[in-house]
Amino acid sequence: MLELLVVVAIIGILASLIVVAIGDSRPRARDSRRASDMRQVISAQEWIINEDNRYIMLPQQETIPAAISASGNRRLAELIDPLNNARHKYIWVGNAADCGAAGAGKYYCAIAKMEQPGVCGAGQTRYVIATNRGTKEVCDAADLVANPPNCAWCLAI
Repeated sequence: MLELLVVVAIIGILASLIVVAIGDSRPRARDSRRASDMRQVISAQEWIINEDNRYIMLPQQETIPAAISASGNRRLAELIDPLNNARHKYIWVGNAADCGAAGAGKYYCAIAKMEQPGVCGAGQTRYVIATNRGTKEVCDAADLVANPPNCAWCLAI
């Protein structure tokens, strides 16, 4: 009888370790998808600028808009954050107007808020930003989903 209790205890310990390991993998998987989505934005936008001589121009949105060239070629379907809740949404910073030296359609900026802190310090959140200059990880104390930045912020990073 004692042996059975020992076996049950060992199985319980192993099961709890597996649950902890699996629980941490979901946020990492969602963050991987977010980073991949930001790379897809860059690829699609490069197709668009090569075809149309400008990036797609749209106002600010809480999704990544579909990238369709002027000739109707779809380069990217609309992208939505894996959680898509009040705390985690993709942000498309509006680029339909001039932003300083960058004219309308000559820049773009998409933001994904990550769940895992990465190298960010206490009180900061990790973001992956896709712009016409590539992708970049940024740590910021501001909540860029609740208070999306303007084009000047995007051009300065």
